[in-house]
Amino acid sequence: VPSVAAADAAFIGLRLIGTATASKFSLTDQHAQAYGTTQARGKVTLIAFYNKNCNDICPVLGAELHDLLADLGSKASKVNVIVVNTDPFSFGASSQPLALTIPRLNAEANVHFVTGTVSNLNAVWRAYGIQVNVGASASEVGHNSLIYFISPNSQISAFATPFAKENKQGQFSLSPAYIARFAQGLKFETISLIP
Repeated sequence: VPSVAAADAAFIGLRLIGTATASKFSLTDQHAQAYGTTQARGKVTLIAFYNKNCNDICPVLGAELHDLLADLGSKASKVNVIVVNTDPFSFGASSQPLALTIPRLNAEANVHFVTGTVSNLNAVWRAYGIQVNVGASASEVGHNSLIYFISPNSQISAFATPFAKENKQGQFSLSPAYIARFAQGLKFETISLIP
């Protein structure tokens, strides 16, 4: 039985997976602590991917995650969000990465922006189907975007496919109505996994 209405599922690009076990990883979060799938076990976890300096789809996806947590209300305490850095040129740990401050996620205790060495990040990217492409300069980094839904017992149930408009300057945006609608789709799938 679908947990999200067909129109909302199509809007967020929701694909049900079933019961695949989430690939384990542990990286360093904004508090300089090890954090990953093991530490998140026991709660519903969303795993997203965007750049530390918030110069990719981050402003849109971060806003959607922010709205999701607000929409969940008291249920947000049963959810973790892990954002994995996708920038191979800016991978050092930071207590206030732009990836959290720009979308106002830095005040959320259950949001962890994780990073590590390029080798460690690459292992996570590969495990979760994220392809990071580097151009001729450090500013030319592109990647696909997915959000995975992980159940409290570490099973991948589904993934969504975030989207945004990119202008000639490489800045991403999406209308507030579409951001709110995407967050609602995320909410319905997330709630379906909360015991």
